[in-house]
Amino acid sequence: MIRIDAPARLIRTTLGEYLAGHDDVDACVYVIACYPALGVLYVGKTDDLGVRHRLRQHLNEAEYDDRVGGFLRSCFADACSFRLDLLLPPVGDGAGRWLRDAEHALIARFAPTFNVMP
Repeated sequence: MIRIDAPARLIRTTLGEYLAGHDDVDACVYVIACYPALGVLYVGKTDDLGVRHRLRQHLNEAEYDDRVGGFLRSCFADACSFRLDLLLPPVGDGAGRWLRDAEHALIARFAPTFNVMP
């Protein structure tokens, strides 16, 4: 199992609140969850484009084979209240590696529905 340092900061919000105008975050690992019913749905990472851009990619790109995006679009009224956690990397030169390792560790721990192939 991959061991990672704690994030520099954790932001906990909802998908709807974030998309409606929360200050955007550039590089982070993001977790979309619905507790307690569905648990962790998806773990992803983003870089300089920002989380808002990445979430909009999930939601808007019909040609993009995005299972989590299709699921969120199909139940968007409920999806707006899905929990969104943003884990910001520790400051330093190893941020890219931390993002990759944190994403892999969270996927291994939670086996999110839309990260695990059927």
